[in-house]
Parts: sequence; structure tokens; C-alpha cells
Amino acid sequence: MTPLVGPRRPDVLPGFVAQDLALQSGDVATLVRHDTPHPGAVLWLHGYNDYVFQGWLGPALDAAGWTFCGLDQRRCGRSIRPLQVPARLWDLAEVYEEIDLAIATLKQDHERVVLLGHSTGGLVATCWADDRQRIGPLPIDGLVLNSPFFDFRLPRLLRWLVKTAVPLVARRRPGFVVQPAGDDRYARSLLKKLGSNGEWNYNTDWKFVGGVPVEAGWCAAVRRGHRRVKAGMDLRLPIFTLHSDAQSEGPFGQEWFASDTVLGPAKMAHYTPGLGPDARAVAIPKAMHDVFLSRPAARQRALDELVAFLGRLP
Repeated sequence: MTPLVGPRRPDVLPGFVAQDLALQSGDVATLVRHDTPHPGAVLWLHGYNDYVFQGWLGPALDAAGWTFCGLDQRRCGRSIRPLQVPARLWDLAEVYEEIDLAIATLKQDHERVVLLGHSTGGLVATCWADDRQRIGPLPIDGLVLNSPFFDFRLPRLLRWLVKTAVPLVARRRPGFVVQPAGDDRYARSLLKKLGSNGEWNYNTDWKFVGGVPVEAGWCAAVRRGHRRVKAGMDLRLPIFTLHSDAQSEGPFGQEWFASDTVLGPAKMAHYTPGLGPDARAVAIPKAMHDVFLSRPAARQRALDELVAFLGRLP
């Protein structure tokens, strides 16, 4: 019988170790963690077309007395297996199994766990917390949201199509592609080797330069999550949202390094207070979509805000 949690092994991120998490479907998720022992762990849940590569947070949180960890979800990053469609997700709840298993694994070595969700991972983390709270005490001590995907940022007609027509298509053809891959502008703002002044290195077989095709099933799943966020929740734990203070779009230029070019920060700020009685949002000046991949001043501000939040936890 395959063990649920594999042995630790050296990871592609220096100073990190990885463990396979065996899932009931036969898929695999991957838990990575900075190899430093602290009572508290921060578990990163990545976004769409993404994986855990924000390695600088390992030593940064180590200095603050926390262990930085991350979860590569099934069909993403280190967890991609042959013949799988990368990043395919037609039901947000499908990810719950690996979140539960990752947290249970971390609880063996850490007294406290804080879940940190980025973009689509922020939406998944929020819905997971709401569903888990309905059946018992939450197994985490805090929820941090890094530019959470709380609404589509699209022109009015496309918003209508995504919210009405696409879910109908998804019922019969969830794999129908509603938006092809090919837009490399966000990758150009991040990836050093593209020569557009990006600062970061990552595996482009795990985080694709032109993105991945957007499927109807993914849009429908996200739409269902949005409706839950907009209806409001009553999460009984500290919640902290970090987002940029500006959004922009259009041709690639300097604004791609100083604003959210993927989602709308105003919606993140608007919906955060409705998540629970202890929920607040903070705007990070000139932050990018992933606030922890922003230019140095903005990402240091984001780190300072995160550390301060962790320091306020009961």
C-alpha cells in the first residue's frame, strides 16, 4: 500500500525539502518546506498556472520565527504527471484533500499553521475554510490572502458570458477551451530570462510563459466560489488580505511592475470584511499581482505586514 506521505527529499529550491502526498484519485500533491524548525508554519497555496517557487520567503520567515511551506496542488508544478492536463480544476473542493493532508502533516512538527492563498489559491483557501468550519473546528490559526481571486476582471460583455453562458457550456463540456494560452505579458514582468526586467527564475515547464488554456469547467468552478464570497461568510479566525493599491492592463510597460495586471484590487478590499468578524485588507503601494514577487520596496512592505499579522495571532 502506498503511504499517504512520502519521505522528505531535497527540493529544487535551495534549503527546502519536498514530500509527495498520495491522493485517493491516484494523483499526487507535493508539500515543500523550508528546512528550519519553528513552532509555526505558513502554508502557501499557489494560484492558477503556478507552483511554489517564492523561495526567498524561506529565510525571510525563518528570521521572523516561522517556517515557510508550500503545496503544489495535483496537476501543478512538482505534482504534474505524464498525460495530465496541467492546472486542470473543475471543482474547487477537489483541492481540499491535499490541503487537509498537508496541514495534518505539518501539525506533526508545528504547533500552529497559517494558510496563505494566492489568487485562485486564495479563493480555494477561503471556500475550504468555510466548508471545514461547517463540520468542526478549523485546523488553522489564521488565513492570509495574497491578491485573492474574488471576481473576474473583464469587460462587461465578457463578464456576462463568463457568469451566464460559460457555466452552461461547462455542464456538458467542462474541457471546452474558452480562452487559449499565449499571453506572455505577466511572465515578462516576472521571469528574468525573458529579458524584460523581470527579477525571478522559475521552471517554465511548471509555470507556463503563455499561461494554460482556460477551460469552461474552471470558469464555472471559480464562478461558484465567487458567489459564496459575495454572499458573505462567518469565518471565526483572523483573516488578512494583501493586495496592490492599483490595477492596470494593456500593452506591456512599466506599469506591469507597479500594479496588479491580473485582477482588481478594489474587489479584494470590498469583499474581505464580509469573510468574518476579524478580517481586514491592506493595500501595498506599487505591488504586483503576487505581492511577494513585487519590486523590492513593495515586497518588503508586504513581508513586514505579514510578519506583523503573524505576531498578532493569539
